[in-house]
Amino acid sequence: MEEAMSAADIGNPGPSPVEALIFPEVTDDDLDEGNKQVEYICPLCKERKIYVTSKELFCHMRIEHKLLIADSHLICDLERYLNYWHDRFQEEPIHALGLPTSEEDNKTYYVLCDQLQEDSELRQKLQVERLNIILRTQQKERQDVSFSSPCLFCQELYTGNRSDLFNHMARDHNFNVGLPDNLVFTKEFLRVLREKMDSLQCLYCEKIFRDKIAIREHMRKKQHRKLNPKNKTFDKYYIINYLEMGKGWQAVQAERDEAPQEAGQEDWDDWQETAGATAVCLFCNQHAVETTDLLEHMKQKHEFDLDRIKTTLKLNFYKQLKVVNFIRHRIHQKMCFSCHQVYATQDALVGHMTDSKHIQDIPDNTEWDQPEYYIPTYENDTLLFGLPDDEDEVTVSQTPVIAEETKVDIQNSILRDVHIRSSLSVT
Repeated sequence: MEEAMSAADIGNPGPSPVEALIFPEVTDDDLDEGNKQVEYICPLCKERKIYVTSKELFCHMRIEHKLLIADSHLICDLERYLNYWHDRFQEEPIHALGLPTSEEDNKTYYVLCDQLQEDSELRQKLQVERLNIILRTQQKERQDVSFSSPCLFCQELYTGNRSDLFNHMARDHNFNVGLPDNLVFTKEFLRVLREKMDSLQCLYCEKIFRDKIAIREHMRKKQHRKLNPKNKTFDKYYIINYLEMGKGWQAVQAERDEAPQEAGQEDWDDWQETAGATAVCLFCNQHAVETTDLLEHMKQKHEFDLDRIKTTLKLNFYKQLKVVNFIRHRIHQKMCFSCHQVYATQDALVGHMTDSKHIQDIPDNTEWDQPEYYIPTYENDTLLFGLPDDEDEVTVSQTPVIAEETKVDIQNSILRDVHIRSSLSVT
């Protein structure tokens, strides 16, 4: 006999009148970011004996009271759930509440489950109250101007708007945890991530490394600058995991994937619309799935016409790649690539370049046509994969050539990445 039975294993009880649910009010402090000590009480013991773990409590309830709780893992606030039933059992005996029963070894067990109307309403009300508190907490975090936290990778300090930090880590370090508006308990979330990295643990594969240099290189080369989707520790920090009772993000995603498609729509059409990564504008945070849309955005918004520059300067694919990486690098430095003036913010820089028309002024190729600009300024810069490439330009002669004396030391040189990345681009 398991401590939690599914509804399918329990007989269907007859309907019974239910009074309005009344239980202690929950406050925002009950969902504080800190991990408060949870205390469970037996619903049937009058002395309110406290249990630290639910497993210990369920064992006691089964042996001493023949009482089971079905699908206990779906109850969002087990502590308050138990407190409610403790008070109810003081009012009425267990057999008078119309609880379904189960037989085992000639013993009768009572079961608390959602087939009992009162229990079902209690579970749903707890779920709704918790969701409302989570949403209020998230709203407070959005309006919290006292937010201050350094970047996990470069230690640059971000204050005021938490979205700025997460957007920076996604744009500059290719560390994307999703949209900031989908997060909650962000201070604790960042603290957990920093503790893992300080303990030299990879956030994705969770292996431990000998020093900070080793783990940073591992996460960069293996593209492990992302979270382990199987680690449920992170579920707490995503709103999607609070929307439906007993459903985490994986269950919600599975339902979306299994949803019937519209008539005449092929499977690959749906994948094509949603699965592609987004490319980021050279001058702002605008994202686009299609590179052509992003190029049009830069043309209309920033008066930067990459197609015209490509034609005017007769750029093949590899020279376009260098130009894009060069511009990315200068924008990251907050330096105008035409007059070399440095600005305090990226917005001020882009404003200057737009007003002065410097955004259209690509410097002499002695600045950007250098081997180091084969290497992306930002890892997995999706824009690089969508650069226009005429078929007649793809020739063997365009493959970067590395001198024999350079190949000797290629394993210990920055040109190793140039060679690898360039070869991958050709294939």
